[in-house]
Amino acid sequence: MELDRPSSDGLPYEPFAVELQRNGDLVVVQPRGELDAATIPELRGALDAIENFARLVLDLRGLSFIDSTGLHLLVELHERAQNDRFELTLIAPEPPLDKAIRLCGLDGTLPFAPAAFAVDSAPAA
Repeated sequence: MELDRPSSDGLPYEPFAVELQRNGDLVVVQPRGELDAATIPELRGALDAIENFARLVLDLRGLSFIDSTGLHLLVELHERAQNDRFELTLIAPEPPLDKAIRLCGLDGTLPFAPAAFAVDSAPAA
């Protein structure tokens, strides 16, 4: 049962959901809602289920909240991309939701790209 409660930013609560779009070897994943300890398994499951891809874009602009477990997942995904040899691009959530990413310095160590990249995410030639 969904609760009719405000989210952490005072806006109406949006149930967590994960959208996937595939274009050849490119997969774009767009989580929406609050990314926290309760919703990490759903996003992790969606990411783990993706097969046969060369590029992954994780577009975080649909998030209304991200906590430390969400940040940890980003680091894990970056390590997985290096180990499994796929190209990872992250699109940060809009300010002020990107604050935790910036405070931890992840914006300088993880492969974040400008939001405009999400619009033009055609597979590399």
